[in-house]
Amino acid sequence: MPRRLRRLAMTMYYSSPVIARSVATKQSHTMNKQYFGYVVTNDTNTVTYTGVTNDLKRRAYEHKEKLGEGFTKKYNLSKLVYYEVVDNV
Repeated sequence: MPRRLRRLAMTMYYSSPVIARSVATKQSHTMNKQYFGYVVTNDTNTVTYTGVTNDLKRRAYEHKEKLGEGFTKKYNLSKLVYYEVVDNV
């Protein structure tokens, strides 16, 4: 499957139907795993973080709610600026 590029130009609201529809594009009933490469930033766009996950909605929620004790919590990163769907990592 070719790589699909997606771009979100809004602050990440995790219960948003836009995000839910985007995540729903994940292929189901296939043998290949699907992953999301993503970039998040802070409100002033001065710090960025890149990550890879198999569940973008869950991971976005973790960033927004500061559930981890790491880089994204320290620098207040909660705005999704880009993600890409990939078949393998």
